[in-house]
Amino acid sequence: MCQKFTPDELNKMDHQSKNEVIYQMQDRLDKLEHDYENLIEQIRLANQCLLYT
Repeated sequence: MCQKFTPDELNKMDHQSKNEVIYQMQDRLDKLEHDYENLIEQIRLANQCLLYT
């Protein structure tokens, strides 16, 4: 699970630290999108199998 920051914590961060948080969020979003696409494909294949059995 990703660390969550309060608005106060974010306001106290320096620019580089905020950038690191953004980069980590981008990586996490990419992984989540990839997992989502995989799940959609698995559901599509499962539904296809149900139609032909």
